Amino acid sequence: MNVIRMRPRITSVCLAIACLFVSACGNDADGTGAKGRTLVRTIDGDPSSLDPQLVVDTGSAEIVRDLYEGLMSTNAHGELEVGAADSYEISDDGKTLTFVLRDDLFWSNGSPMKSQDFVAGIRFAARAENRSPQAKLLSAIRGFDEYYAGGDPKRFGVTAINEKELRIELDEATPYFLWILDYPVSYPRSSSSKETQLTNGPYKLIQRTPGSSVELQKNASYWDSRNVAIERVKYLSIVDENAMLQRFRAGEIHVTSTVPNQYTQWIEDNLEHAYKPAQQLATYFYFFNTEDPKLKTATVREALYHAVDRKKLTQEVLRGGQQPAYTLVPPETPNYSDSVAQSVRTKARDFDFAKARNAMQKLGYNEQNPLEITILVNSGTNHRSVALFVSSEWSSKLPVRTVIQTEEFRVLLDTMKDPAKWEVIRSSWTADYPDAISFLEIFAEGNPNNFLGYANVKFQEGIEALPKLENKARQLKLADLETTLLADFPILPLYFFVKRRLVTDQVEGFHTNPLAILRSKHLSFRSETDPHHH
Repeated sequence: MNVIRMRPRITSVCLAIACLFVSACGNDADGTGAKGRTLVRTIDGDPSSLDPQLVVDTGSAEIVRDLYEGLMSTNAHGELEVGAADSYEISDDGKTLTFVLRDDLFWSNGSPMKSQDFVAGIRFAARAENRSPQAKLLSAIRGFDEYYAGGDPKRFGVTAINEKELRIELDEATPYFLWILDYPVSYPRSSSSKETQLTNGPYKLIQRTPGSSVELQKNASYWDSRNVAIERVKYLSIVDENAMLQRFRAGEIHVTSTVPNQYTQWIEDNLEHAYKPAQQLATYFYFFNTEDPKLKTATVREALYHAVDRKKLTQEVLRGGQQPAYTLVPPETPNYSDSVAQSVRTKARDFDFAKARNAMQKLGYNEQNPLEITILVNSGTNHRSVALFVSSEWSSKLPVRTVIQTEEFRVLLDTMKDPAKWEVIRSSWTADYPDAISFLEIFAEGNPNNFLGYANVKFQEGIEALPKLENKARQLKLADLETTLLADFPILPLYFFVKRRLVTDQVEGFHTNPLAILRSKHLSFRSETDPHHH
């Protein structure tokens, strides 16, 4: 056994950030700013769920990471460390993980936690009937497929050894599995109480106002509460990025979740010290409805894929350091080859639009009778500006006319599940852990996020063969999987994310990381007497 004993490191680094505007310093219009000691953060729309096993969007995950803690966690720099676990052991063959819990673990109502609570969380997510959208993240666990379909829990490889220890058995050694134990899908669920608001993280839920805000309070029962500096956290659901910027400048918000594209240059010039951009393992793309009669033909989807000048999109519309995307997997993904990206970029450069127009003409589409497509995006100026650009690119190069429709984010997530309601829809994917399979597995058969029912025998066989491969062979197979996927044109990748936040000078302890994880417990308010505070 390889015994790995890890202790958490709480890092706090002073950020010497100049005051943005005179009005922005110390202004506390609604009583929830720094003086009230409530940290005000934003998310880009209403959270889909605060149930860890039902989380699918990044905004919900941000809140849930404040409310709960898994066996594993991350430090302020986004590096993996133990969370609720005190230590763990990995067997020599990498297939068995044994965790010992901390001695001082309690639910937010003060009742002691047991290893059975962590088993209960994983088992709940791994049952198809519970409709956990991220259930397949747990598919490396021995007996997952059988248990997912309703099989005997005793044959599923998650077991409580006693109240302080649990064992997880995997089909094959899975290096990234520890990261999944920091993802909400694996968070604990009380095995004995029916209370729905029980949490075990640094904060507990006070109030949720749908469409407006989620308010949290420090959880005195949390094992490391003495190192949680901020007493209260308020998440504001703000769809309009311009409104988010205005409220940040007015001193009403401490940390934003994004910035408006059209003001990126202004922000860089005027809010330089508050602006915190960082490359993120995340991709912005559109799904093509491959079952829709208009888009069923691959040559049509191929023409639409190639018609968009991603470089122009990132430089002239987005202007925030985003990278053009012709692939699903971002270039910074660890242990992944960029050969796929090079290959598709070459094809894009050499694409023959005259040939594509002829092919569309044979299908009955021309300038007088264009292909009419509806793009569905969620509300917000950033999403609409991207859709307008895509629409313009399509109509300038192909016989295509586009209608853009918008829906509130939570509604869009529901609409996405029913392809009969859309033709082209806005989506994105953020890595759940730093590995290419985190992106590719969403197109596996049976994955709850495979809304289109994408099915390709070669792709599926490759997905199933992957767990037994290592190192170079695994890298080659991953590249082969993405090549197969992209050749079917089920998606239109547009750009790789830069996570762009504004952070006020009242807050310290902020660090960027590739997964863009920001736990409120790592932040603190700068002392009023701090010489760096202006």
